[in-house]
Amino acid sequence: LVRFYLPLEPKDTDDAVWSVIRPATKTLTAEGSMPCPVTQETHRWYKDVTTFTDENHYTYESFMKDKDGKEYKAMSITYSKVQP
Repeated sequence: LVRFYLPLEPKDTDDAVWSVIRPATKTLTAEGSMPCPVTQETHRWYKDVTTFTDENHYTYESFMKDKDGKEYKAMSITYSKVQP
């Protein structure tokens, strides 16, 4: 289940996934929780941010929180459209 809230925060942050689209910054942010097979946590927080640079490029970043609750970037991928 994916719910979109444009551009407001969700009413219930315990929803599995919520997303915010920000046209001014060309970003799509999805935030929620998921079960983690590594830590065995049933609700591990995450945030994914997709930034659209132009029609041929975008960046996907994934964030998590450490044991102290500090957010860190877990992954970053830059995509480029193959030109014919």
